[in-house]
Amino acid sequence: MRGFVMTILSLVLVFSSSAQVTGLFINDNVDLRTWEEHLARPDISFHSALRSYGHAGGFDTSKVKLAEVFRHRVIPLLDLTGSAQVSDSTVSGQRAIMGLGLEERFGKRWSLDLAVLGGFSKQAEFYEPYTEKAEILEGYGQASQNNDLYTFWDINGRLQFQADEHFSFEVGKAKHFLGDGYRSLFLSDHASPYPYLRIDTKVWHLHYMNLFSWQQGMLYPGGGPSAFEDKFTSTHLLSWNISETFNIQLFETIIWQGQDSLSNRNFDVHYLNPIIFYRPVEFSSGSADNAIIGLGLSFLAWPKYQLYGQIAFDEFLLSEFRNRTGWWGNKFGVQAGVKGHPFATAPKLFMQAEVNIVRPFTYSHGSPVQSYTHLNQSLAHPQGSNFTEYMVIATQRWKDYEIRGRLAYVMKGFDELGRNLGGDIFRSYEGPFMNFDNVIGQGLRAELWSAELFGSWILDQERDTRIQLGYSLLHQGGELDGQMIHGLQLSVRSSLGDGYR
Repeated sequence: MRGFVMTILSLVLVFSSSAQVTGLFINDNVDLRTWEEHLARPDISFHSALRSYGHAGGFDTSKVKLAEVFRHRVIPLLDLTGSAQVSDSTVSGQRAIMGLGLEERFGKRWSLDLAVLGGFSKQAEFYEPYTEKAEILEGYGQASQNNDLYTFWDINGRLQFQADEHFSFEVGKAKHFLGDGYRSLFLSDHASPYPYLRIDTKVWHLHYMNLFSWQQGMLYPGGGPSAFEDKFTSTHLLSWNISETFNIQLFETIIWQGQDSLSNRNFDVHYLNPIIFYRPVEFSSGSADNAIIGLGLSFLAWPKYQLYGQIAFDEFLLSEFRNRTGWWGNKFGVQAGVKGHPFATAPKLFMQAEVNIVRPFTYSHGSPVQSYTHLNQSLAHPQGSNFTEYMVIATQRWKDYEIRGRLAYVMKGFDELGRNLGGDIFRSYEGPFMNFDNVIGQGLRAELWSAELFGSWILDQERDTRIQLGYSLLHQGGELDGQMIHGLQLSVRSSLGDGYR
């Protein structure tokens, strides 16, 4: 076993000397370095809300060196993790995911990234029954399940064409993230990869993204793998850098199922219109599709930190909000946060504090297929709806070493006794238990306190290749039975994301 691990590390180091991140995987550690460059030298052309920065709307052809006009690179992808959790007994978990990434550049206009992945995961942590029964390995996709062992293989990729300095076109299968926070209430990387077409337009201080994607949902989310049905989303985000330090984002997405009791719609061409808000299109086409709109803001308090926030509306009636009736149909979520380097005496210390609050029934729909989900995983916040979350993150770096800690508190309300209380986004919102007096955390109230500490030896900064040792402490309380869990984790990772979410 020791020889095998040393062989893997040797291969990683050999490839690391010349490889770059393919841009297929969203990685906080890699994106943070790009964001810090912007923090030090504000650039009005940089839009931090569109991640990963490795493929946020094309590449700058003016900076391509002659030697890079035609480029071919093979990149190792690796996640070897062993973990142990201790509560009443000791439970071990292992994850071994390996693969190869292929990066090709053809001239100054075309680029291709591919990633072939395979492996297994034996989970030590608790998995939601909706993903377990459907044989989903969270964050990766469909897998074969044998008791608590998941095996899978998958191909992700993207083909990008940079038409000119204003337009880029991209087709592939990957994840996307919209926002400046650790979480996103618009679109996050929590769910598995999905096929998509993306069009990015950059004009003046504006970055306008159109994203058309193909996902899958269930009418009855407790079903097995064969119960998934096709659905589609059409999303756009308009990001406007009003100045070098102030940004505003307008977000909208609409979800519809490929087939219902009335018709076999598949991809609805009405939503190909790239320049208008989709809500009027939805009404004009006589549909009852799921529409979500949002507003994002960020302010760079240069040169130290950034203030940011999001508000997402699934449905909203101002009169009910003013009267504080707790109407079930007022479905929205709010995020607020700050991140940066607060102490001039500790320039390598990065800190982030964030709060996320989402009301009951948000992201759900009358038809569960049209909930804001993919393969039984939320496309926004992992907790779905009916929750409050607070967290603080700190990262300290010394050359090739890093210590990262996170403290978090989550309060969530689950549906109980068969009553529809808005805590399950995979359930139809029809027939709510109460039309009024709905509050966040209603139902079976669960509270989770968590503390995590990770120490890393970074072998390659560009691709975030690291050996990582972690400790976690979780306490589950509220109306659930109190439980304390201690966990240890040892990982060797390369290019597959940061592994913290």
